[in-house]
Amino acid sequence: SIPVEYLESLNNYYDDWYKSYDLGKSLLVDTDELDFIERPEDFERLVDNVRKSMDQQDLLYFMS
Repeated sequence: SIPVEYLESLNNYYDDWYKSYDLGKSLLVDTDELDFIERPEDFERLVDNVRKSMDQQDLLYFMS
């Protein structure tokens, strides 16, 4: 029961923040076609892309 106008406004603020973010790396993920429940491989692909985008991959693999 959240008003659509509020969600649209929130999305616009987030888009503006993301465009101006410059404190480090960022990864934009288009989730429109992803379905983590019905297609677990979508989640695995997302995790793989996040891992590839990180500078300290060795540390990440050590922790998993």
